[in-house]
Amino acid sequence: MERVSVRELKAHASEILHRVREEGAAYQITRRGRPVAELSPVKDEGKPVISLRDAFAHLFTDEQVAGLDQALAEVRREVADDLERLYREAVEDPESDSPHAI
Repeated sequence: MERVSVRELKAHASEILHRVREEGAAYQITRRGRPVAELSPVKDEGKPVISLRDAFAHLFTDEQVAGLDQALAEVRREVADDLERLYREAVEDPESDSPHAI
């Protein structure tokens, strides 16, 4: 179990909670070096909650994961292309009535 101070918990709460939820990480919270609490994943009916990554591995074959990765990469390219096009349009015609004008 990893130790984290109250100050670190305040500064990195989102990241720490993400690790608890997604990776099943557990933390001992300390104040002035002394343990005051523990932070761990919620158990459901005595069964540990598995991480999203583990659930994904159980639900899909390696081939399906590769297909999903390819589809996600294509979506990322399309979004990047759209953003680039909108930026070019805004720069080329800044007086445009377009809501995308800079």
